[in-house]
Amino acid sequence: LLLIFASLLSQADPIFDQLISEIKEEAAVRTFFSLLIAAALLFGLSLQIKPSSKTTEFKLFSFHDVAIPVIAIELLFLFFLFIQGKYLFGSHEAITNFDITYSEYVRKGFTELLTTTFLGGIIAYLIILKAKTVKQSKFLSGLNVILVVELMALLVSALKRDLLYMDVYGLTRVRLIGSIFLAWLAATLIMLLITNLSKRLQEKQLFFGIFVISIATFMYLNAFNMDYKIATAEPPEGQHLDYFYITSLSVDAAPGWGEIIQDMSLQF
Repeated sequence: LLLIFASLLSQADPIFDQLISEIKEEAAVRTFFSLLIAAALLFGLSLQIKPSSKTTEFKLFSFHDVAIPVIAIELLFLFFLFIQGKYLFGSHEAITNFDITYSEYVRKGFTELLTTTFLGGIIAYLIILKAKTVKQSKFLSGLNVILVVELMALLVSALKRDLLYMDVYGLTRVRLIGSIFLAWLAATLIMLLITNLSKRLQEKQLFFGIFVISIATFMYLNAFNMDYKIATAEPPEGQHLDYFYITSLSVDAAPGWGEIIQDMSLQF
């Protein structure tokens, strides 16, 4: 209601519209982080740890408080995936109806999809906690399976964007690190799916698995010579190497500089 009335009043008065626009610019980021902090506090305060054999309960929300929003989110994801299937995985000509190029469409959304998947993973974990305390545990577990599968599909969409971007613009540090983070997210979602389906797997085992995956990812990032990979990679079809970007990399890319110098001497 607040958003509806603000929109109506903004259309009624141009000065008020300018004030609302300034407030929106400041409030958007602040509201997002405030909601995250509030959610973390509410989650922590809702846990009831008792010195008994009972599992930790998550009583802040009722069954319907969890089920209805999750169903709404899954419908939203389903609609988004339908759009992705039609345009991202479809023909390039369909994009022209929106007055943008296919490369512009591909470049957008990669980071947002990873962020969405990460937050969706947190929701999936909260559903696992809630499913242990209600009679409708099978229903919530079923919803969680659908949610995790849709999140995996979002990662596939993000991977598609990343690969298409690399094919058109070449390798960059950001894209390579994004791909590694994507793999970490995929492994974490698999752990969540296993925990959701298995009654024997406990939360400590889930967190231990995520910890192992995180350590393995960290070690891979430190062992993987990213700059050398970028410097020695083949340029996109019909394009030359980005000499400026490659020469701005670290000394790890030095083995690839010889080919760059030789290629430059032939062209110039």
